[in-house]
Amino acid sequence: MKNLLFILFFILLFVQSSFSQNEITSGGLEPIKVSSEEIYSKCSDAVVMIYRYDRDNALLCYGSGVIVSSSGLVYTNYHVVKDAGRIEIRNGNDIYDSIPFAGFDPFVDAAILKLPDGDYPFINCVNNEDLQVGSSIYALGNPQGYTKTFSYGVISAIRTNESPKQIQISAPISPGSSGGSLLNSNGELIGITSLSVTTGQNMNFAIPVKTFKNLPVADLNDPGQKVLLNQMLALYSNTERIDFDKSVEIISEYCNMYNNDTAKWEFAGNLYFNQGENDSAIKCFTRAIELSKNNQHLYTLRGDCYQSISDTINTLSDYAASLSLCNTCITTYIARANYYHYTLKDYEKAIDDYNMILKINPEYDYVNTQKANCRLSLNDRPGAISELSKSLCWKIDDPFVYVMRAEIYSMLEMYDDAIADYTNSLFYAPQQSDLYLDRAIIYSKKGDIYNAIKDYLEYLKYSPDEVVAHNNLAYAYMNTKDFDQAEKCFNRSISLDPAHVDSFLGLAILNYRQGRNKSTIQFMCKALELKEVLLNGMPGIAELENNGWFWDKAEKKDIKSIFKLMRISDTKIEPIKDPRPHARKLKREAARNGNE
Repeated sequence: MKNLLFILFFILLFVQSSFSQNEITSGGLEPIKVSSEEIYSKCSDAVVMIYRYDRDNALLCYGSGVIVSSSGLVYTNYHVVKDAGRIEIRNGNDIYDSIPFAGFDPFVDAAILKLPDGDYPFINCVNNEDLQVGSSIYALGNPQGYTKTFSYGVISAIRTNESPKQIQISAPISPGSSGGSLLNSNGELIGITSLSVTTGQNMNFAIPVKTFKNLPVADLNDPGQKVLLNQMLALYSNTERIDFDKSVEIISEYCNMYNNDTAKWEFAGNLYFNQGENDSAIKCFTRAIELSKNNQHLYTLRGDCYQSISDTINTLSDYAASLSLCNTCITTYIARANYYHYTLKDYEKAIDDYNMILKINPEYDYVNTQKANCRLSLNDRPGAISELSKSLCWKIDDPFVYVMRAEIYSMLEMYDDAIADYTNSLFYAPQQSDLYLDRAIIYSKKGDIYNAIKDYLEYLKYSPDEVVAHNNLAYAYMNTKDFDQAEKCFNRSISLDPAHVDSFLGLAILNYRQGRNKSTIQFMCKALELKEVLLNGMPGIAELENNGWFWDKAEKKDIKSIFKLMRISDTKIEPIKDPRPHARKLKREAARNGNE
């Protein structure tokens, strides 16, 4: 009996030791997990549908929301309810109309709504935001309007180089999921699902719930706070004209509701910047930086303000400070690259920053088109083609990139490649009828007249009054010796634009080819009257070609013969102090000489 009692005691001691050891090993970091079935059962009633209507009561969009308190506070994305005339929330058969805002920060895409007073099911927000890559998570929302859809995934990454901070997840979400809940394995709310990258597989993102918890919540039973919040919404959306002194008072009063001082000053800075009050924005961001010196995003925001007032030294200094704190901050690289590119015209440095963006995240494929633009500004056309080709490796169905590359091929007189790119662009964007005109012009330059005619006619189905298309079609018909159709098209072009010089030039060539010298001179004189640079003869034609006009060799040969017929000699193009009398005299002499 003693042996049996001893054995039982030993077993109990061993079991107790085992439980203690498990507790110590986990360090309290891994609480007991709840089954997915229990999480759905516990949380699904707290996920709602949000409908946004305009002021005419037309439905604009729908999304998701999460009830986070028994009193009916609802977290969602600001873009779900932006500029709403009316907000409606539905939860099963329950419909709540004219839902008000209780808080918002559009700069972090966060909004808080308030259901009518009541006792609602809600989801607890996580207290300790300890987000670990690889942790199991669940997304619960309304993708494509399919209510209360539950999906599983893991945390793929924590993107601190974005603003706001993003939780990247593998759980599938779709349009309609915006504003939905991101839950941990205990069924606690850790984020609000916000967006999806459609070019990737299960590349979805959520905003950490801490961002929402930092927002001030107005007491809508307090008339003063309710009015203040509505004034803030109007101030942001510019729906009301509020003088500066009054706006300072409104912003200050609202920001005093913040518990987090850094968030308060950041919000105020963003709002002033949005209003164009850059000096006030700089002061707010400076105060935020004093409170949080290691926040690289604040330096970027202040740098943007300095950029707006053309303070180059401080702009570049703040961008550099941001990157010294986080050398993978894509937001800052984009801001600095664009500043180098479009403001300072320092294309080499812009390319360096664009390269860093692609190194950090190749998904930013649009950067290749920015680099191509820089290459063109450096007169590096082959380099521009290379950059656009890289972009198409990522996004083969982007018609804009094909068009951009086609234009460069055209500059290089690589007409077959240009035609191929316009054809690809039309394949992916058949509704873009302008592309028929663009391709027709390339066919004309190549000398493929019949395909050019086909594309001009196709384009004119969509734009029957386009002067350039009628004019170019006339040249094409003239080159097939269909002179009657050519004359009709030239006359149609002139009827639409009586000052269309190229059509008068075309009629001059058309009549010259038919041996009608008098009519030839008549139409050329009209062209001279409209474009006096032609008085310089062929150098005038060359000047027009430099500005985008084009004629083939045969047409230029005929123009030269017409100038000779009218005794217009080639002269150097120089500014004429009083061109009109001089031009009239030359035209009279040209006409007289042509009739001799």
